[in-house]
Amino acid sequence: MIGVMRLPIAALLAAAPLAAAADEFHFETFRYGRRAMGMGGAVTAYADEPEALIYNPAGLAMLAGVRFSGSLHFVGLDRRRMQRGLFVEHGEGADLLSEDFVPVPSSSVISKAFGERGRHVLALSTFLASESEESFSGSTTEPVSRPEGFDTHQQSAELDRLDRIVLRGLTWAVRAREDLALGVSVHWAEHTRDLSARRVSILRDSEGMRTAFADATTGEETSAHSLLARAGVLWRASPAWSLGLACSTSSLGVYGEGEVRTILVTSGDPARADAEPVYDSQRDGGLDVASVLPWSCRAGAALRGDDWVLTADLSGHFPLNYERFSATTRRRGGPAEIVSSVEADPVVDAALGVEWRPGPAWPLRAGLFTNRTSAPSIPASPERLAAAHVDYYGATLSAGHLGESTTLAVGAEVQLGVGHDVVPRSFQSLLGEPSFVRVDRRDWRVVLFVSGAVGFAQESADRLLE
Repeated sequence: MIGVMRLPIAALLAAAPLAAAADEFHFETFRYGRRAMGMGGAVTAYADEPEALIYNPAGLAMLAGVRFSGSLHFVGLDRRRMQRGLFVEHGEGADLLSEDFVPVPSSSVISKAFGERGRHVLALSTFLASESEESFSGSTTEPVSRPEGFDTHQQSAELDRLDRIVLRGLTWAVRAREDLALGVSVHWAEHTRDLSARRVSILRDSEGMRTAFADATTGEETSAHSLLARAGVLWRASPAWSLGLACSTSSLGVYGEGEVRTILVTSGDPARADAEPVYDSQRDGGLDVASVLPWSCRAGAALRGDDWVLTADLSGHFPLNYERFSATTRRRGGPAEIVSSVEADPVVDAALGVEWRPGPAWPLRAGLFTNRTSAPSIPASPERLAAAHVDYYGATLSAGHLGESTTLAVGAEVQLGVGHDVVPRSFQSLLGEPSFVRVDRRDWRVVLFVSGAVGFAQESADRLLE
């Protein structure tokens, strides 16, 4: 019954969707730079534009002068669906839906060549490496037969989540030979998360005279900072072939902080006339928080023709297992321990791209890519909470213009996701032994974007960098 619920159980109930919705397990969510955004991100061996330093910092050494490059997703929509995400033990339940605009912007880079024949290049950059916003909600109302005289049971669930990783860095690259470039980047990574989940259960009688309810809300806010490094090499083996390789270290934590919060409101036990309502609010802050990005490597090849380029990339991320934070808090019935941990499997993604120039200044680009999850697979009968396991598959298309000092590209991207998520089996199941169920999940994303670069006059650029 609703009335006998205790606070630690309510906290677990509301927190259940939080772990299931975490989305720091996808590494190809965004593309950066006009070529990458049009060619599915397959530019590790075709990295001669400022924003391509995120794929291979050695590509900067192939640039001349001073450039500013930036990208903007000016229209984008995410739609996500958990089929029967509001699961009920005896009934149809309801889907949980989320529709949000894709966040903007995604990146900006300013680079400057210097030294003899411009062999060296320095760049300052900012990349929105990952950002996901979700606002799931759903409700269901079903008839029930209970001794207390209630005959309808209404349940609803809400989940709001913001997960963002921003990289700010300094990159140096050098042309060791005319056909060989090396580069290294150091990035400051900022990972912020703001999660909130709510589950409500309401019993009503047919005349609307009596109501019993339980309302549990929990939330989590964390912010963690770390450092990581990336090194790359770009080799133009022949006029037709280029090869690229870049690897990133795991991030080293610098500091992090966070808090967890829980609110429970109940009307009391409907079977007892003397039952009193319950309101309990807990906020536990000052937590030490960690966020770790895994080791990773990218390898690519590019084949050039007179008016076309074909590219292919493979990227891999190593397994990861760490504790984000832990806290021991005072709850009704004694202390409760909250542990947030991250487990990630190794994952490999692939991308293919093509560029064709029907005219010298008019490139057309297209690409295919995967954005598979490193979250572990979810068993058919899960025994615990788990991160959503959704693999994405995407396609890109763009048209551009190459000017004497500026370049511009406009295009579109589509991603489709298929997988599973984990939700509580029912509101009542968590009053005893917690149990969960795997549900199907279907996502899609559509983005329209603009990307471009500007070559500045030397004097103006010097003033800007100063």
